Amino acid sequence: MAAKMVRRDPVAAKVPYEDDAGRVFHFHALRGQFITSLGRAGVPLGTAQKLARHKDPKLTANVYTHLGHVDLVAAVENLPLPFCAPLAPTPCASMRSTAEAAKRPMAKTT
Repeated sequence: MAAKMVRRDPVAAKVPYEDDAGRVFHFHALRGQFITSLGRAGVPLGTAQKLARHKDPKLTANVYTHLGHVDLVAAVENLPLPFCAPLAPTPCASMRSTAEAAKRPMAKTT
């Protein structure tokens, strides 16, 4: 029943079946959006696999999860700063100075 609704509703709303990029709107596109949203939210693959009711996590990861460059950058930016020694209370001085330098405008070269 849900698949039939997904086919009829866009027609009634005058939403094109296919966009300019060649992407199509169908039931599995909704599944892909759902699984991709789980990936972007940091949900572990095993959990996404179970929510999608997939037998194989490769199907979940390789077919239904569509993460792009922006998602990968966000994942790296969420990593904690490295520390000089285990249990050190503050980041390494070199990391701190690099982070501070990144905030300053670059000097003009002639």
